[in-house]
Amino acid sequence: MDSSIFKSLLSLAVAACMSACEEHSALESATEVAASSDADPFEASDSKALESLLTGSGHAMHAHENIAGFWGTGDFGIRSICDPDERDDVTSRSGPELATCRLEILFPNPPIPDYRAVGTGFLVTPNLVLTAGHCVYDKRFGGWAEMITVIPAGDDCLGKYAGSRAYTVVGWSKNNKEEYDYGAVVIPDDDLHDTVGFTFDLISPDDPDLKSAQWKLRGYPMSHFPGALVSRSSMKPSTTWPLQFSYLLDASRGQSGGPVFLDNNDSSAAGIHARPGCPNIATRITAFRRDRILSEWRP
Repeated sequence: MDSSIFKSLLSLAVAACMSACEEHSALESATEVAASSDADPFEASDSKALESLLTGSGHAMHAHENIAGFWGTGDFGIRSICDPDERDDVTSRSGPELATCRLEILFPNPPIPDYRAVGTGFLVTPNLVLTAGHCVYDKRFGGWAEMITVIPAGDDCLGKYAGSRAYTVVGWSKNNKEEYDYGAVVIPDDDLHDTVGFTFDLISPDDPDLKSAQWKLRGYPMSHFPGALVSRSSMKPSTTWPLQFSYLLDASRGQSGGPVFLDNNDSSAAGIHARPGCPNIATRITAFRRDRILSEWRP
């Protein structure tokens, strides 16, 4: 073969190889970006201003607040008590108990006219209460909540505080994906934190640490209404996924949004109770979610 022809063919082969390598490298880079949490389109924030039906600092009630009754957030008819029911009433009043709040939620189209939903949330900054996404947005009942009232320790005597804005992500509000079922309620002043004097730490353990630790769950089930905070003896998770984990901790409607926290450190939460089914499921607080909650959602 003529040497000039050979050199031309070799040059073309090298160029083709380099082009293929560059395309492969670009594909790997694009895959890495798509796999990262901050590139997940379902994690984009969504929010809505809430109506304030309270007056003054949040301790005085508007007449419209005295409405007919209550029902618990959560999926109806799905069993979530993993026999036997081992939940106990919580009677202590330390920081974590005070900062675990009962939520009273007014949706546009409740299942019974003028009823409020009951959920759970927990204070993670002086002005932000973390909860389940379906406690702020539920398409079954008209979408965004119109009003959310936050009650520390579920005790009306400690005051009722009106949320000014609700947050969730489009993975929940626009796409109804259960692994994105988390949200938050903004409290516009420091009165709630002044009463509670405590905020939860958000932690993001990796799978081995998550699986090996003992976890507990608190919340306000309708079965213990009014205002009783319950807790379940600790256990390890049943299954872990990148954005969720499951457990056989007992729960029922009203406990949605409650903190899933370390048994040996009840100030550290790694999940938000969200889905029933026995095993029940928490939305996982990933590092990306923790950072966004404490920065973008923090007022």
